[in-house]
Amino acid sequence: LTSGNANIGTVTGNTIGATSGQSNIYAVNTSGGGAVVGIYATSTGTVTISNNNIGSIDAMGATTTFSGAFTGIDVAGTGGTINVTNNNIGNTTASNIRTGYTVNGTNLGTGGTITSTTGTSSPMVGIRHAATGNGLVITGNTIQGFQNGTTAGGVFTGITATGAVASLQTVNVSNNLLGTNSSDSSLINYQFANAGSGNLGINVTGSTSATTHLIENNTIRGIKYRNPGNTNTGTWAFITFTAGTAAADSASIKGNNFTNMNINTTGAVTFISHSYAVAATGKQYITNNNIVTGFTKAGAGGSITCMTSSGSSAAGAIVNHSNNTFNNINATGACALTGISHSGGSPTLTSTGNSFQNWVTGAGAVTGISYGSFAGTSSVYNNTIYNLRDTNALVVGMIIGATTSSANPLNVYNNTVAKLISFPNATPGTGGNVVGFQITNTSTLVNVYGNIIDTLSTSGTSGNVTGLAVGAANATNVYKNKIYNLTTNTGTVANANGVVAGLSVSGGTTVNLYNNLISNLDALADTASNAVIGLNVTGGTTVNAYHNTIRVAATSTSGAFSTSGIYATAAPALTLINNIVSNTSSFGTGKTVAYRRALGTAGTIPSGYSSTSNNNLFYAGTPGANNLIYLEGVIPTSGTANSQTTLKNYKSFMNSGAQPRDQAAVSENISFVSTNGLSADFLKYPLSGSQAESAGTPVASVTDDYAGTARSTTLPDMGAWELAGTVLDVTGPSISYSKIGAQLCVTGF
Repeated sequence: LTSGNANIGTVTGNTIGATSGQSNIYAVNTSGGGAVVGIYATSTGTVTISNNNIGSIDAMGATTTFSGAFTGIDVAGTGGTINVTNNNIGNTTASNIRTGYTVNGTNLGTGGTITSTTGTSSPMVGIRHAATGNGLVITGNTIQGFQNGTTAGGVFTGITATGAVASLQTVNVSNNLLGTNSSDSSLINYQFANAGSGNLGINVTGSTSATTHLIENNTIRGIKYRNPGNTNTGTWAFITFTAGTAAADSASIKGNNFTNMNINTTGAVTFISHSYAVAATGKQYITNNNIVTGFTKAGAGGSITCMTSSGSSAAGAIVNHSNNTFNNINATGACALTGISHSGGSPTLTSTGNSFQNWVTGAGAVTGISYGSFAGTSSVYNNTIYNLRDTNALVVGMIIGATTSSANPLNVYNNTVAKLISFPNATPGTGGNVVGFQITNTSTLVNVYGNIIDTLSTSGTSGNVTGLAVGAANATNVYKNKIYNLTTNTGTVANANGVVAGLSVSGGTTVNLYNNLISNLDALADTASNAVIGLNVTGGTTVNAYHNTIRVAATSTSGAFSTSGIYATAAPALTLINNIVSNTSSFGTGKTVAYRRALGTAGTIPSGYSSTSNNNLFYAGTPGANNLIYLEGVIPTSGTANSQTTLKNYKSFMNSGAQPRDQAAVSENISFVSTNGLSADFLKYPLSGSQAESAGTPVASVTDDYAGTARSTTLPDMGAWELAGTVLDVTGPSISYSKIGAQLCVTGF
């Protein structure tokens, strides 16, 4: 059906081809570029194309170097509102819309066997909108049963809307089915090895003047590359949207399902691409999109990205990414996996309730969530990143980057990052670095709190594991986070340089760390001289650590293995108040240290340790040459200084300058009620008696504990918990007096 330039009005209820079977319409292209179009409308008025059936069509080339092309419904021209609704493009018979080259015996013929062709000008399109109109509705359509017989072409597009839509109008591409059933080829079957890239599921890019865009409740499934091995290289983007740039535009990509696909291509796969600049008065909502059952990319290499944008959104733009579920992704080879990659501009961002769970890849890097641009009051909260695994590359749960740092505040809270693993299937010792959180945003105020980070591990011979890393900051508060079960290597391959760190600070103007719980850090075959560190402070200007509970109890098969409850280099001005630092690590000739600093000057208190530091509990096992309350220096061959084995010696050293530190410090081997991170009693000291009870000093900025219990305003507890326990007083009183001079009594006798 071709309308020419007439106003065709309504096209409904037609059948082009057949509603079942193959080869009802057979077209041969003899020179390249020819296409079969089921319905073509170029109109000056409102167009409605509904309830049509288009199927059983072959668009073939005359030789093995040509192929035909196919478009189900094609709308062009200038008109009113375009309505394309409830059409069936492709019937229920598998492979009923075919491109390529067919032969019947040795002759070209209808109903023949499809044979590979090198024809490249052979795109397959379900619905194309290239018109200029007042509105666009593409809803309720079914696209199915395509077969591509080319090796180098046949790029597929399910629905594409590149035409213009007038200002203040609506574009609605919703409730469409791309693929209809559990068959792995119900949408499109690539019969031969295929290199066609740029395949699209739903593409909405042209309607930049419209102010409402809806891409909702579509289903995409059934993409099959039949050729085995890594010979298919096509790329895919299931939903591409860049049209929401108009002032006051409201865009919703919601409730779309990507159902149980297994795509054998080495090319990149993107689920939702939304790289455009949201206007200052615009809004973007990407919500409730899902992988249903699972997604597998059998071709090695390439990448899989769930959501991505690099558009430079304006200040004032609202961006909301909520309740998306991208679970159960399997890839092979060096295939990189990314959940959300969003960076550019100055949007007010909300990201909440998103789930990225159960991913497996080979040697490709894995990133759960990466945001880089924030303004206004932005929040990233209640997201779950769980069970992400590669064999020997970087694994990062969440990145809060610094492309734009204009938020005030930026709140990152109540997220769960757990079970991140870099571990080879066959060769132990080749795992990569693993990081739970990486924070580098320098907004006016950044709050990172209430997050749970657990079970991070690598098997690498030099791999590092870090729970939460602050790499830059203006004013960043890190509090009430729980970090536990961090491990390097399998215990069978030595790790010479790897470090396990619960909480790390390497940069920033002011970083405040308080009410954090850190425990269960281990490096089973590590040989590093400072292999396990509870709090690792290596950079920044001012770092304040208050009321943290840090427990290190590592073991290693290496005799030279050493650990630290807290480690600090010389540069940051570090203040420690009311912390519990317990290091009971056990191994051979290495050092177990409660508080370690970079090598300093013998007999001199390090200037980087603030004079207000006090009321800390330090414990490093039974005092001895290898169990130290305090030590300066990391590498034994480079020397150490100011070794303090007992609390008494440590206090004496810290009292040697004009401004004493830690004169109210205590030491105790706390028998924690629980070291299980799932327990409500995790790292609580026993109520029956502890020196941590009521032994702290008030910190004005810390008014409650890890669980929100109000702190005493006079004698708060040490550590992250405020408990109603019994004071254990084992420290003798400090007696000061003024010496009385010699006296002579001359009366009264």
